[in-house]
Order: sequence, then C-alpha cells, then structure tokens
Amino acid sequence: MKILITGANGFIGTHLCNELSNRNVKFRATARSANENNYADFIHCDLETTDSLDQLMDGCDIVVHLAGRAHVTSDDSQEQYQVANEFVTQRLANAAAQNGIARLVYISSIKVNGESSGPGLPIRQSDTPNPLDNYGRSKLAAEQALQEICRANNMDYVIIRPTLVYGQGVKANFSALISAVKRGLPLPIATVKNERSMIGINNLIDLIVATCTNPKAANQTFLASDGIDTSTPALVRLIAKSLNRQTRIFPFPISILRLLAAVFGKSSAIDKLTGSLSVDISHTTNTLNWHPPFSIESEIAKAVK
Repeated sequence: MKILITGANGFIGTHLCNELSNRNVKFRATARSANENNYADFIHCDLETTDSLDQLMDGCDIVVHLAGRAHVTSDDSQEQYQVANEFVTQRLANAAAQNGIARLVYISSIKVNGESSGPGLPIRQSDTPNPLDNYGRSKLAAEQALQEICRANNMDYVIIRPTLVYGQGVKANFSALISAVKRGLPLPIATVKNERSMIGINNLIDLIVATCTNPKAANQTFLASDGIDTSTPALVRLIAKSLNRQTRIFPFPISILRLLAAVFGKSSAIDKLTGSLSVDISHTTNTLNWHPPFSIESEIAKAVK
C-alpha cells in the first residue's frame, strides 16, 4: 500500500507524514511549496494549475487530501474558497478515479455542520449540514463533489470533519491562547461555562491512518474529536499546568466581553472562547471500533512544548 498525501507541508500533513514514516508505511508527499521536510518521495505540484495530476497518482493506492484554503483573512471571497477547496477536490477526485485509486480520504471541517451547538445537544454525524461562512460552504461543496465522483466511478471515499485541531506547531487562536498563558496575562473568562470539542493532532492522525484501510470506513462521514469536551477555563488550566505556570483568570460579565469584542472587530474570537461547539463521535467510534488513543492532558502537554 502506498498513500498520496496532499498538503504535506501543512500542520496536519507534516504530522501525518512523520507518523507514516514511523509505521514504515509508504507514501508520496505533494505540496505547492518546496520539499521543506525532505520527504524521500516528493512531487512539487499546484493542484489548481498543474496540467495533469496523473504523475501524483502513479503507484499509489490511497489519497489523503489535506490541501485547501482555510481561514486566511476575514475578507476571503467565496470564489477563493470555491477554487481552493471545491474545484481542487473535484479535480483531484477525477484524477484519482481515472488512475484506479481505491479510496480517497478527505479532511473536511466541523464548520460544515455550523459554528455552535446548544446545551446538551452535541452535533451528530446524522445532522443536516449548516455551514455559515464561505469556508464551511466550500468544504460542504467539496464533500458533495467527491461523493458524486466516487459513486460514478466505484471509488471509495471517507470524509472526516475534525473539530479544532491542536498540537505541537499549531497556529491561530490556540497558539495565541498558549502565548497568553506563557506570558502570564490575566484572562477574563472565569465565569465562562461552555463545552468545546477539540482533537489533538496525534488522535486525528491515528484516525486518518485507521480510515485508510478499515473496510467499514468506506463511503462514510466521521466527526472527529478527543471524545471529551472541555470548557475554556478548564482548557486554560490544563495549558497552565503543562507549562508549570499559575492560572490567571478572573470573572467578567460575558455580555460586556462580547460587546467590547464587537467594538474591536473580535466577535469571532470571543465567540470561540465563550460559546459551545460540542460533537458526538459515537458514529466514528462504533463504526470503526476506534477510540482516541491519547488523552487531552497528554495532547495539551505536547502542544505547549
């Protein structure tokens, strides 16, 4: 078995390729940038513009598609997301089908299901998709294009919708939170009572590898998390404990916090800190007989290194 990994230089791609190397699984890495990680089998390729993708597929049996456009700036257009996520996935899937690839594993996003969940009402795999921004809509369109191509060509697909992915080398909001705790900044979140599902990078990688070969994964959509939710204050305490730092949080009215965030254009960040987004991964665990092998405590400890 040989696996083609797109987006191999990214956060998830780097960890996946390292794990495949550790397991002595053959893989080919591809990315739009140079071979930054010195992969033995690497093909430089822009999936949007390269004339043919056949060379990528040669000798491979499975494709894990990680490449795509995530949130870059707040004004990213719908067209940019459509091209990078929907069009590229469609193009890659067609090439895979034409070259006899057995299975394409697509890493989508929980944003396909929406931005939040109600108290005691976690998002389930069977829920109707409800994307609320251009990114989420483009990921859903990519899923639908992939499913259509696979059905027409007798090729298996697997769709994984991860929650927030954290781990060593993570960027964006999670990195900012780690930095704030390292610097000893007081955070006004002591009264926040929310439920957030996340997934450590090592748990996600283990799930991806499992879906490459498990026959029960064929043509399924899986939600991905650590299997246990945490609140923002509890998360800060875990980060502080891993850093051997004192937790510095204090109570502050959430309504005022959200008002201030709106004034300064930070509503999205505050919504993530104070709101809930919980998922039920029972379909994932029951279908695959898979359970997250790493605890949230161990994953946080690795993330803050």
